[in-house]
Amino acid sequence: MRFAALASYFLWPYATGGERAVLDILSALVRSGHDGMMRYAIPPGLPDHAFHAFLHVITRFGLPVTRCARRRVDYVAAGVPVETVGVVSPPPAWVGSWLDELAPDVVIAQAKDVMLLPPLAALWRGTGFILVQETEALRTLTSVMTADAIARLRASSLKMVAPSCFIRERAASHDFETSLLYPALSPPPSGPASRGDDPVTAFAASYEKGLQTVLDLAARLPDRRFRIVQGWHHADPETTSPNVEWVPFLLDPGRYYREAGVVLVPSRCEEGFGRVVHEAMAVGRVPLVSRLGALPEVAGEAGIILPPVEGKVGLEEWVSALAGRGPGSNMASRAAACRIRAQELTGHSRDQFEHVFGVAFTP
Repeated sequence: MRFAALASYFLWPYATGGERAVLDILSALVRSGHDGMMRYAIPPGLPDHAFHAFLHVITRFGLPVTRCARRRVDYVAAGVPVETVGVVSPPPAWVGSWLDELAPDVVIAQAKDVMLLPPLAALWRGTGFILVQETEALRTLTSVMTADAIARLRASSLKMVAPSCFIRERAASHDFETSLLYPALSPPPSGPASRGDDPVTAFAASYEKGLQTVLDLAARLPDRRFRIVQGWHHADPETTSPNVEWVPFLLDPGRYYREAGVVLVPSRCEEGFGRVVHEAMAVGRVPLVSRLGALPEVAGEAGIILPPVEGKVGLEEWVSALAGRGPGSNMASRAAACRIRAQELTGHSRDQFEHVFGVAFTP
């Protein structure tokens, strides 16, 4: 089988679920002995350190870069290539010509690359998979595309793939037939047990994902250490509580999962999966998650599910959970259940991979 994949957003390691889901699928197809290429568009003004981070993550997934227009340098390595181009949104013209040249059996794209979908539906006659990572992508899909383009998309061979039952149900409400594939093929290795004095940790925190809730909790619990890893839209560290540590961009934050006491995921948006939740549970760390989107589905009974905080409303329940006063908030007793839940998600993901793509998963 020959496959091609398209993506047009820059990959921030461990920060964006959509791109990592594509890479997980591609690396699994490579390990299964299939042939193909990924074309990835990057911003033309990308800083050097971020560009090298991009190369690092791509190669870590076993998908070495072969050409990069931005640096005019050939990065040659054995294996399936990833081609990058120096534009933010790849125009439909090169999509059609590239697919004609490559002639793949399978095409993989993301729903947020919404402008690529009509030419895919019109030009491609093979099997195509569109990864729908989030509800916002569905809204974009149905608001930006014309009714005629949506009708052609539904009538084409393209298939929707959702990262959770939550997204699959939303896609069904738009009359898209959608398969389920949890983006949990490659969990991180397990870590040591939490000592109980480890920092309360949040990953890739933005205000949309509950950064203000994290800062408010730190102010309410001055005796607890808090750590914010790869935070976006940083607040001024000098104006935040002294018990907050800011960790800047880094290639592999795996050690911060292992050092965490608990992991906060207080999102105010409807997450399509919640990769941070899965990765935290894989190392036995209890996630405290908002009751929104797919987060309760991913956390299951192993995590602690709390109402999303609006302003200061709902904050007390998060304070009680961190202080060990809430129901079921004994973190030590939940660690084993978290590891089991992470293994269940990975097992489901690999079974779904075989169902969707029709090939056996190779670890």
